[in-house]
Amino acid sequence: MTRTVGVRRCPGAFVTRTFRAGRHSGAFGCRPATLRILQLKAQGLNARIPLVAELLVRHSIDIFLAQETLFNPGWRATIIGYAQYRTPKTDGARGFAIYVKKDLKHEFFPLPDTPTLESLAIRVYATGTSIVVANVYNSPSDRGISTPEIQAILQSANHTMVAGDLTALHPAWNKSRRNKAGLQLYSHSLQQDFTILTPPTPTRVDPRNDAKSMLDVAL
Repeated sequence: MTRTVGVRRCPGAFVTRTFRAGRHSGAFGCRPATLRILQLKAQGLNARIPLVAELLVRHSIDIFLAQETLFNPGWRATIIGYAQYRTPKTDGARGFAIYVKKDLKHEFFPLPDTPTLESLAIRVYATGTSIVVANVYNSPSDRGISTPEIQAILQSANHTMVAGDLTALHPAWNKSRRNKAGLQLYSHSLQQDFTILTPPTPTRVDPRNDAKSMLDVAL
């Protein structure tokens, strides 16, 4: 059996990357096709809604995934033309949101229990198929990342994509930088049937020392 594993870089900015529904092995390539997905660790989204709405229109984004929204339960934070799924800020979580174009057939998708990962997902339907898009955040910790939880999400449907800040550094996508989560995720990708997709440029610059890193990936 031939499998596509490892790391692939897509041209262009991560926020305007396109994905193609297909088989799980290397299923979401770098060619324009069914869905355009924007992913952002917002660190507070409410004040950025007008800018985000402009970006969604400018880049014809179908699905927008946001982590660390810091939404309070009473905030609406609507974007015209998009349905919204979200979890509010709590003592143990900083809030998630998924915005999806209203003209796409979609529904909330219940994921398996992931005690160490924050996650939220939807299922989007296309002609003759569907894809689960999971918004995931792995908070920094000494434990790294729970690969069983990642695998449970990936296996929750026939076609699944995970995207978000996984706090995972590995030389395969971060030059010489690495951490426990990155080593675990890369090793797991070689053992299982999924590909790590990364943008061509860093997704975070540390304001303290200008160190660049790529913490946001898609599986």
